[in-house]
Amino acid sequence: MNEWPEFQVPSDDPMYDLTPETAEFAKGHPIASLSTFDKWGPELQAAIKGSQKIALCGVATDACVLQTALAAADQGIAV
Repeated sequence: MNEWPEFQVPSDDPMYDLTPETAEFAKGHPIASLSTFDKWGPELQAAIKGSQKIALCGVATDACVLQTALAAADQGIAV
C-alpha cells in the first residue's frame, strides 16, 4: 500500500461513500466492507445469509470486485 498513498485513508473517509444512486439501490441489503482485495469469505457469506445471487461494487474493479466475483462464482453464487 505504500505505493498508493492516495488510498491510505481512514475507512470512514467520504472517498468510500456510496454514490446516491448506489445507496438507494443498497437499501435493505447487507453491505460488507472489508480491507482485503478478495472480499469472499466468512464475513461476506454470513452477510448474504445463503443467498445464491449477489451484486458487487467496489473501489477497484480490476482487483477487489473481480477477485470477489470469481471466488463467489466458484462457490456457485450468481454475480
